[in-house]
Amino acid sequence: MPVSPGIIFRRFFLPLVLLLTPLPAGQLAGQDAGDSAPWFGLTPPRGLEPPPIREATARSGFSPEAVTVPPDDPVAPELAGARIRQDLLTITGFSRASRSRGDQLWGRVSGFRSGMEVISWAADQFRLAGIRDVSVQRFGASSEMWWPESWEVTLLKNTASGRESAGIPLASALPVSGSTLSGGPIVAPLVEVASSNGFGADFATVDVRGKVAVQQIRLFSQTETEWQWAGRRSRALIARGALGVINVVDLPGNMHVLEDGGCRGLCFNLGSADGEFLLRVMRNAATAGAEEPRIRLRVDASRRVGMRAANTVAVIPGNSAEAIVITAPIDGWFEAAGDHGDALAVMMSLARHFAKAENRPERTLVFVASAGQNSQGLDGATNFVRMNRDLLRTAVAVLDLANVAQFRTDRYPWDILPSEETMTVRITGGGQFLDDVSRRGVARYGFRARIAPDTGMDAFADGLVPGVAGRTGGFSDAGVPVVRISHEGMLLHTTGDMVETISTPGLERAARFVAYFVRQLDTAPVRMINP
Repeated sequence: MPVSPGIIFRRFFLPLVLLLTPLPAGQLAGQDAGDSAPWFGLTPPRGLEPPPIREATARSGFSPEAVTVPPDDPVAPELAGARIRQDLLTITGFSRASRSRGDQLWGRVSGFRSGMEVISWAADQFRLAGIRDVSVQRFGASSEMWWPESWEVTLLKNTASGRESAGIPLASALPVSGSTLSGGPIVAPLVEVASSNGFGADFATVDVRGKVAVQQIRLFSQTETEWQWAGRRSRALIARGALGVINVVDLPGNMHVLEDGGCRGLCFNLGSADGEFLLRVMRNAATAGAEEPRIRLRVDASRRVGMRAANTVAVIPGNSAEAIVITAPIDGWFEAAGDHGDALAVMMSLARHFAKAENRPERTLVFVASAGQNSQGLDGATNFVRMNRDLLRTAVAVLDLANVAQFRTDRYPWDILPSEETMTVRITGGGQFLDDVSRRGVARYGFRARIAPDTGMDAFADGLVPGVAGRTGGFSDAGVPVVRISHEGMLLHTTGDMVETISTPGLERAARFVAYFVRQLDTAPVRMINP
């Protein structure tokens, strides 16, 4: 049904207009009397806050669709969503432990203690499942790794005495990858640049020399294209003399957001609540004729060399030497329940399932808990291929699980919905057989996914839409078809990617979909899988 222009304006443009319009001083929420009140009457943000996810999922009527298990599916309590969720809680617990240890950039990070904790846990779980052939394969970094040790973004204002205020730290600030600063913090005035997508007139003409530029980024998904746009603008601002760039990321809540398009300077991402406060202080200072606010920026970062990581590899031998590889990443930024905790938990359920004698396939199964999805120079997929050439000579396909069961989020107005994000089943190599298996599995389990074969088009519902690029990483070098399952939801790489965003029935749907895929691959001739 066509959508009216009025609805489009209200849903997509009105929130931006409201955010970017300065309010008269007397209309500001939480204002004290008069423009001389601290921060022009604005109430500072309370700190890091996710979107109201817990409230949304706890409301009446929020109930994801139950899994329909076909009668010819094997009885498999290990594939039940509640059982998989137990592993997800353990996996995200490694991230929370990283935060508890005081890591300012926290999560499950390859090359650090948190990454090795997950690798060791995965090895233990494979062995407990009854798999005898389990190895931890260690490797070194192929390049240095940028790592921020600590950082600060503090908003300053001149007081009536002419001295700078103690300032308000903006808790959601996060340095963009590669940002460095020598010689201690910088203090500089702020300037706003146009926030519409593209190089508008304001962007081209505003004087940013010696200042920190503030731009807004509006996200409809965590796609590379949107961040590439932000990166181009950031690089242009730095080239024109800006001392730094602050990206106000327009996502609900007040979150850390770890994405960038290649700033090549000193850049930070800022959550919505912090960003709105910052912009309104700047605008109301101008309205009041006050001296422009200033910002203090600091980042202590290092270039780490000699980093090491590991993959955990478990092999269930079959009657045939031909192998099917199933892999999921172990790492993720922050709690990372949907990137990639759900995928790793689903893979563990599959290992338990196929380790049982009654479920053991004819072909050999190889499970890879892969490091380095997010750590520069520590590519677990590439190193698995490099270190297991003999094994891969007999492989017929790779199933690469990335993000598989996160609840769907709407953007304007923001909401979390009781169905899963639309996955992309990206098929690289292979023939029509893999496409047909994907479609049958989607229909069989209600797995919410679009199929993206080598034609470059996704088939979803009854129409065609442009393909969504998948990242198969080093597994593309295995020389066999790769099937990757992922999505580009808005909460990936943010502190909003919490366990509460994961659908328990969605975990089971994903597990049964992949188990079905494995059974179909197990009985198909190689010429059908890879013609």
